[in-house]
Amino acid sequence: MVRHAAWWAADRAIASSGGGAGVTQLDPPVLTCSSIEGSGLDEVWSGVEGHRQAMTASGELAERRRAQTLLWMQTMLRDRLLGHFDDDPAFRSAREALAVDVGAGRLTPTVAVDRLIDRL
Repeated sequence: MVRHAAWWAADRAIASSGGGAGVTQLDPPVLTCSSIEGSGLDEVWSGVEGHRQAMTASGELAERRRAQTLLWMQTMLRDRLLGHFDDDPAFRSAREALAVDVGAGRLTPTVAVDRLIDRL
């Protein structure tokens, strides 16, 4: 969906997308609407619903949700582990010092992480 502030780009977006039709069944169509003119909203909403139905029917939506959930779990684990180790002032201090060395180009990230893991 193209916001009103970029309405002038809508024609280009439609043209570059093949005239508004999705490239594959799972690609959402490019549609325009105008709140000022009161036009196109029904078509945009119908496109949203149609895209969701296609994604659901193909299994793509479920697969994306599964991947999203796994990524969420991994991110939470990383954040909590780092938070747990940062509760140790010595570990936190070592991590901060190594970050300075990595930022200054004196160490590679791999060497810095290896040094932190060796402290465990």
